[in-house]
Amino acid sequence: MVRHFNLKNVDVSGGAAKIKEEYTKLGKISVVELTVLACFIVAIVLWATGGIHKIQTGIVTLIAVTLIFVPGLLPFDWKNVQQKTIWGTWLLLAGALCLVTAFSKSGLDTYLAAKMVEVVPAWGWMGVLLFVMIMVQVLRLGIISNVGAVTLMAPIVFAMAPLLKLNQVAFTLAVLNVDTYAMIIPMEVTACLVAYASDEFTFTDFMKAGTPLTMLAVVYIAFVMVPWWAFCGYPMWQP
Repeated sequence: MVRHFNLKNVDVSGGAAKIKEEYTKLGKISVVELTVLACFIVAIVLWATGGIHKIQTGIVTLIAVTLIFVPGLLPFDWKNVQQKTIWGTWLLLAGALCLVTAFSKSGLDTYLAAKMVEVVPAWGWMGVLLFVMIMVQVLRLGIISNVGAVTLMAPIVFAMAPLLKLNQVAFTLAVLNVDTYAMIIPMEVTACLVAYASDEFTFTDFMKAGTPLTMLAVVYIAFVMVPWWAFCGYPMWQP
């Protein structure tokens, strides 16, 4: 990116000083911030130890949110939270999760997985993996939200693995991780779309820089991360 856009010698006048100034304004961490941090730590610990206490992740989240809204614990009220919540993002993610549940219960995930498997060539497990990762990149063109796209594709990709005789954990991780690096066109990632709106670079410029980066992510995940997951006990070639 630095080489393509010739950013090596670009200097934002006063940028470092401004960052330092804003950091100084923050001051020392407050009691309120420590309390919020403690609530998050409780949630993280409960999520990480779910196999021991058997509390569902959704219930853990409700516990953490309840702690934050305990009267007198923190200076939060509903009006404040409501005004500062990005409801569009919340509805996008909640809707995507609901669709995932609908996919699973209706059997749509298995049906779509079977249809996608029909076009996958018999190139061995590595060839199949590379083909599916590139196919998913094509499907991702024009979908703005990374999180939304990954959430929607997860059940389909997970259902494809046994049909392809591949490890479900490793295959799903590989395909969805490379989906996160979809940067062929600026519309695929919200941050890139915001940057594109500045009119500082053209659509073609972005493609020339983003396409090699996306392909590099494919190669990295296939030849670095896949062997690592195999070392961790999830070999791609073993269902």
